[in-house]
Amino acid sequence: MRLALVTQLDPSEFLGGTELVVRAQLRALVERGHEVWLVAGTQRPSTGAATVEGSQDGIRVVRVPRLPHEVYDLEILRPRIAHLVADAVRGADVVHVHHWFTLTSNLVRVLAAQVPVVVSLHDAFATCPRFFRCAPEPAIACPPPGAFTACARCVAPDAPGNAPAELERRLAARAAAFTAEVAAAAAVVAPSRAHAALVAPYLGLVSPRIQVIPHGLCRALVRPERAPARPGAPPVVLHFGNLGRGKGTLDLVRSLARLAPGSIELHLLGPALDPELHHAIERERGALAITRGGAYGERELEAAAARATLAAFPSRLAESYGLVVDESLALGLPTWVSDRGALGERLGGAGRILPAEDVAAWTDAFEALLSRPSMLDAARLALPNSPRRAADAAAELEALYQRVAREPRR
Repeated sequence: MRLALVTQLDPSEFLGGTELVVRAQLRALVERGHEVWLVAGTQRPSTGAATVEGSQDGIRVVRVPRLPHEVYDLEILRPRIAHLVADAVRGADVVHVHHWFTLTSNLVRVLAAQVPVVVSLHDAFATCPRFFRCAPEPAIACPPPGAFTACARCVAPDAPGNAPAELERRLAARAAAFTAEVAAAAAVVAPSRAHAALVAPYLGLVSPRIQVIPHGLCRALVRPERAPARPGAPPVVLHFGNLGRGKGTLDLVRSLARLAPGSIELHLLGPALDPELHHAIERERGALAITRGGAYGERELEAAAARATLAAFPSRLAESYGLVVDESLALGLPTWVSDRGALGERLGGAGRILPAEDVAAWTDAFEALLSRPSMLDAARLALPNSPRRAADAAAELEALYQRVAREPRR
């Protein structure tokens, strides 16, 4: 089949969860014998060209830059970009749209006029301009579908000059646009049961219209031999990925800083999403020993896992999947996660689920570990021998593409 994948950013520009998944799926679908190319938005300044051709890993990439006036706003309606993407995917048997952020909110409806479109909901962007249905202040709670008063309060700090009634009107228009987008799709995919349950009511999706296809492991990781423990050495907690307050990085520092000095170590690996995170960590760490690493690849992650005792991800966000969980389990690490979103969905007995934003509960859990290190033995025995991989997801997506290509056009 000829397959065009469409997403917000190509993986050479930014490597978040969506980009990791798209990169892995491009490779896996090529390996399955398909002709595949990527069409991506970009944050890079426009050079005047309508589109920019390139390649990555031998796969064709078409980048679609925005013009200076095509800024991020609530409705992100950019008709020019929709027509450029339509030209870039021409000839595909199926188009798989992975994100709209740098593109346009009428993308699926335009493309569906010429080709079957599959949509993946990687986060809550289609239901929330903040991407994760996570308000900047605790007093604002996410409202039920169709109610926008709380949403207007949530986005007001980033939309100066708009009266509350105007924000509500624009948010209602945004919601209608994305509901129409998923209605125009031939199939809609979510990576977890938790995420499907979160977004479906806001998009008018009923259960048969949303298919759960877990991403699987998107990096080629090898489980390392564990480094010999030094006599009396403290356990090492590994926290990796894109680091930030929303990911629970600071909550983890706070919980470990409450323990006796020298009793535990923290290894942070990955770029900080918040430029102030480093200073916040320094204020909160106390006597906690912290090793830091920035952007990383497979080998750096394997080396960090070799000396770690467990991995911890106390995210505050309603995570749609959590690739880091697949990675830590594949690397042989018992894994502790928060109870938000899908992080605990694939743990089995190989870790613990603890309350998000509850620093005291996490401290208690680590204190229990220090007093009884053997409590991790059962989790180690429950680690998967053969984790699900991106190739497994690609096989399921291939079957989905074949089905929608055969179905009569709506």
